[in-house]
Amino acid sequence: MSSNGYIAHPEGVEAAPEVRSPGHDLEIGGNADAESQAAGLAPTGPAPTGPAPAMPAGPIGALKRLVPHGIRQRLIPPLGHLRAQYGPRPLSAPRSYFRQSAPEPAPTISIVVPSLNTGLYLSATLDSILDQRYPALDLIVRDGGSDDNTPHILHRERERLAEVNAGPDEGQAEAINEGLNDAGGEILAWINADDMLLPGALARVSRYFVANPDVDVVYGNRVLLDEQGQDVGLWVTPPHSPDSLQWFDFIPQETVFWRRSIWERVGGIDSSYTYGFDWDLFLRFHAAEARIVRLPRFLGAFRQHEGQKTRRCYEDAQAELEAIRHRFHGRAVSIEEAQARSEKVLIRAAPHHIYQRLAWHSGRSVPVEAGPYSEADARGAEPRSTATGSPASGMPPSRCRARSCAGCRRWSPPTCRRSAPWPLTTWASRMPAPSRSGRRC
Repeated sequence: MSSNGYIAHPEGVEAAPEVRSPGHDLEIGGNADAESQAAGLAPTGPAPTGPAPAMPAGPIGALKRLVPHGIRQRLIPPLGHLRAQYGPRPLSAPRSYFRQSAPEPAPTISIVVPSLNTGLYLSATLDSILDQRYPALDLIVRDGGSDDNTPHILHRERERLAEVNAGPDEGQAEAINEGLNDAGGEILAWINADDMLLPGALARVSRYFVANPDVDVVYGNRVLLDEQGQDVGLWVTPPHSPDSLQWFDFIPQETVFWRRSIWERVGGIDSSYTYGFDWDLFLRFHAAEARIVRLPRFLGAFRQHEGQKTRRCYEDAQAELEAIRHRFHGRAVSIEEAQARSEKVLIRAAPHHIYQRLAWHSGRSVPVEAGPYSEADARGAEPRSTATGSPASGMPPSRCRARSCAGCRRWSPPTCRRSAPWPLTTWASRMPAPSRSGRRC
């Protein structure tokens, strides 16, 4: 989870990062009971206070008791854990990710990026979305009145964004609601202002929706990043089942896309929640009998850093997630019961994690820029690209320095004799200003 920042796992409950900036508290409001009844859920109630029926320990519980901790970490799939799984390594993506192309005609995808004082990571987030060059993208930024470098970034990117709304708001959940309700896309999503999309994600998602008109919601796997944008772990889910949602939220929020029809059917996000509104939304998708599919591909990256609100408000997040679990099941559910009932998800995830980890870290890949905002970004007139490479290396083409031909916009190295590679720029680099001939290079 990313917006609620609360993950439970076989070794206990662990606070996970959230994307809204430090010091931003969401206001409580909205009619939760009305939405619950419309979605077929039990009415909202207080967090459970009494003990729930005890569940017998499953195979993973027995493994925890019998196997030393170090060995256990290698045997139990890390799904549900946000700890680093290996030493930091530069983020890169397989070359096949860069070859994804959107369908024709491409369905419009509307993405909302809620932000508040997240300027340190906002550039990387916007770059990861815009650099995909999806032909029917509707990108909306809802900023809650940031006083860091966020206004500078939004001013720099204003021509490439469909909408920028900056000023005090009613919180992250309400900002997402307003943005998606006003958007015109057939496919909807939100990306928190410190997370990222991986190359080719929009093309892959849109192609799947076009080929499968009966599917309402899709999601994929995630890469775990540290504060510096280094790859430190993988979050791999098994094929979707109700157990992926009912007890804990194993669905990576930054990888989730859905059709407008299911969004309107459940009534959007319940803004009475501060930390777990993404899990609550996915549970209401499930209750509304949405067809949900997991794509066996890494679609997004989740960044962990110290400025996340669930690290500061851990107890409040715990209580809210218990209330959501109580609301869905109509009774109190102890953390022990939830862990025991979710063990089958972890068991099914193990072979998928092994395969995806081998595939992700083997073969030829293209580096992806995910570092935080730097002084160089502030001085430069042009944003950086999220991918690196040059035509000579066989990677996607670099931008034409002459800025007078259209050849370097192709998916092959440019043939223009006046072209020359720019450092750290590729096909994903920003489209420069029109040349005197009126064409863009």
